[in-house]
Amino acid sequence: MHSDTADLAGLVSARICHDLISPIGAAGNGLELLSLAGQTAAQNSPEMALITASLAQAQARLQFFRLAFGAADAGADFAHKELSTLLHALGRDSRVHYHCQPCAPVSRPMVQLICLSLLCLEGALPTGGTLSIASDGPNWHITAQGEKIQPMPERWALLTGPDTALSPRNVQFSLLRRLAETRKIALVLENQTQAACLHLRPGL
Repeated sequence: MHSDTADLAGLVSARICHDLISPIGAAGNGLELLSLAGQTAAQNSPEMALITASLAQAQARLQFFRLAFGAADAGADFAHKELSTLLHALGRDSRVHYHCQPCAPVSRPMVQLICLSLLCLEGALPTGGTLSIASDGPNWHITAQGEKIQPMPERWALLTGPDTALSPRNVQFSLLRRLAETRKIALVLENQTQAACLHLRPGL
């Protein structure tokens, strides 16, 4: 993927996510106003709980997609608290939960690779599980753990290329490979029965 094309695609993704965040946020504010209006029965109803949880999940998912697919400013850093808070919201009411090890501020390009790795590993947890992020200096380790790990050989093959089975469902694999190559990051996959891990190692 040509760098100019990749940059443009990232800007388009960021624009879409940005424009969708506002109306979804407004809907959330509307729910808060309804609860403040004293409609206790409606507020405590299963329908209202479902709408509230769905809106919160949509907001978190859009913010996450903006990090994964949007343009990544090399001069920006992302604090651990920001990433941890977002992942906590993403895992709420979900079959997949997230754990982020405390760390120093992370560069925006590396956060993008981490988020893409999470999206890749998410597919390996068909029945749910835990996605963990840890680092040891410059290296990052993103791990999926669960009762069942989906093998996904065709998808994992996209991390080494070529894009023979590319589709909207697995575009994150190809994008992760291309961005990692551009940024000189080695991708190392460990795939086991109850765990799968992607290692991101700078200095390719």
